[in-house]
Amino acid sequence: SAYSEFEYAREAISLGVENYLLKPLEMEELEQTIKRALENIYSNRSEQWLTYSNTLLRWTTGAISADELADRATHLGINLYLPEYASVCVQRRESVSLASFLEKCQREFASEYTLYHCRDDQGHSLMVLVGKKINLPDVARRLNALAQEAGVAQKVRIALGPAIDDAENLAESYQSAMNSLEMNAACTEKSVLAQEEADASGG
Repeated sequence: SAYSEFEYAREAISLGVENYLLKPLEMEELEQTIKRALENIYSNRSEQWLTYSNTLLRWTTGAISADELADRATHLGINLYLPEYASVCVQRRESVSLASFLEKCQREFASEYTLYHCRDDQGHSLMVLVGKKINLPDVARRLNALAQEAGVAQKVRIALGPAIDDAENLAESYQSAMNSLEMNAACTEKSVLAQEEADASGG
């Protein structure tokens, strides 16, 4: 703006304006202002993503209290009020990018489920499926097709935990999926371990 009165600047700052410049503009000052604004945006996004990812991981592994989970879920847009929840653990057999596969999963399941994604401390990619009714055999079939389509079927193993009906007990589904990966460590024939198969192999 061409205004130099402080009232305008104060009002702009109160509205969350990153900075304000007076005319005539100096190109270098404009470039630096834009650069700082972008850095702040990316920094804030990064911090928010870390909070989101950390909350998802603690929820999945059972390392968060019910009160804290409810509080964080409200701020992060995590739905804790649907009938069923299931964990999906993706373990790399070899070094491979899972970006394409995870993106395909997001698109594939979006019409039926809400899908959240994070990583655990062991490097597994974790997905949480949330919905009215989770059809595990159908999810397993579709995950297998998506892994084939993304070219990672021979490079990963995917285990599904059972569907549970209480968001606070999601860790049970995660632990079951992890146990399935462990019990089937030598299995190379299948990319996706459906819960029924994992239960059967575990005796």
